[in-house]
Amino acid sequence: MNRYFRRNLVLTAFLLLAASVRIGLAAAPATQPASEPAGKTLVLIVVGHPGNEVFAKQYRDRMNRFYQYFSGKAQVPPANITVLSGDASCKDAVVTGPATAEKIATALSAMVKMAHPQDQFTLVLLGHGATSADKCVLQIPGPDLDMRAVADALNHTSAGNQVVLNFADNAGDAVALLAHPGRAVVADTAASQINATDFAEFFLQALETGAPANGVKNDAVPLLTAFNWATVQNAQWIVRQRHDETGWTVEGKDSAELFKKLYPMATADHSEFAGQFADSPASQVHPDPIIDVVPDPAHYDAWGGRRMVTETPLLDDLGDGKGAASISEKGIHPLTGALPTDQGFLARRIILGQPQLLPAPPVKDQ
Repeated sequence: MNRYFRRNLVLTAFLLLAASVRIGLAAAPATQPASEPAGKTLVLIVVGHPGNEVFAKQYRDRMNRFYQYFSGKAQVPPANITVLSGDASCKDAVVTGPATAEKIATALSAMVKMAHPQDQFTLVLLGHGATSADKCVLQIPGPDLDMRAVADALNHTSAGNQVVLNFADNAGDAVALLAHPGRAVVADTAASQINATDFAEFFLQALETGAPANGVKNDAVPLLTAFNWATVQNAQWIVRQRHDETGWTVEGKDSAELFKKLYPMATADHSEFAGQFADSPASQVHPDPIIDVVPDPAHYDAWGGRRMVTETPLLDDLGDGKGAASISEKGIHPLTGALPTDQGFLARRIILGQPQLLPAPPVKDQ
């Protein structure tokens, strides 16, 4: 059976879903009744040890963009945002302290005490992770940050709107630990996929651009919409990279520019990666192509040497620790969160930086 997925079917399915979710949410008020407290948003951003300058630049960029999103577009008071970095060379003004186990524990404890049921608490993790038989950690200076300790701290907060955005290499392995009823957990990989990914780049783009579909942008993007949109964009970004005897080629002007931004060493003549990236004339002028996302692995060679999609972002908002993905070996199938028993039902009601949950969508044919 042909396992290639045609571009028109993928785009039609995704755009129709995005439009239906947007329409359903647009019709509902985004605030609680005046009799209820408005609530506040608390944000903790933790950046691990970068390892090298390439990752250091990526993490600084993403750290600052998350800060700008929350303090700017989401209008969270800077006093409610704490940024801890494990990069000793990072002197960015948004950083409030070093990302050591002690400092992180102190920040978590303080925010747990500050949070109330009407509040949103968001934890953002960026960096390298490691998993062993008995531990799942974010690598930071000194003793690493154990995800069990993070989960224990989070389980003591009374915040009624809880989000964990885990963009560490081993995020998928931490889902089972961080999942909790009433908490939305986003991971950039599935379990056992220990891999540095660029999913966070596209998740940020979703927040910044409004996850446009059919040319329509949303000022406030529900978490589920951002997750689905970023999953598709990340997969397309991967398959636009192709390797042959001359090195790597990235198809499409925007994707080529992003590649050079994220991996500048691939275009530097003096680096060990010299010659591995070919900035073809076509990439400089042609728009990003839409490519079949999940080809049959048996046809990899016949597929022009494209990178395989081996990164599976997960969303868990049921608290069962299993999570669900918008992409699989069967192609793209965005999560809908249509029923209370579906992954995504809570995430479609969450807007990052907005304490109040959106009203629950009507449930039909349960």
